[in-house]
Amino acid sequence: MIVMFVWLMVPVAKCTYSAFREIPIGEVDAEQVPGQVDRERLNKYDGFLDHFGSAVKQCYQRTPLLGQQRWKSDLLIGFAALMVVTGIISRIMARRKHRMLR
Repeated sequence: MIVMFVWLMVPVAKCTYSAFREIPIGEVDAEQVPGQVDRERLNKYDGFLDHFGSAVKQCYQRTPLLGQQRWKSDLLIGFAALMVVTGIISRIMARRKHRMLR
């Protein structure tokens, strides 16, 4: 299930990475006073997280986890259900084994 989740999230990760690369990171002007450079950087990148967050949201809206091809969504849900069922069976078997050892 984890592999399937990662596989379905790869398009979102690629889009997010390209959006991150498009966010400009300023060049440092060697002639400016360090305090002025710091103030300019703070003013310029004040909304970096907001901008990056909105880019991630847009990327996820383009290719949501369960909004891709139907068979991929069905497979992910099937793996999740299988994981839950095998977890329940495992717990039942462990309880029976524990009772038999008493």
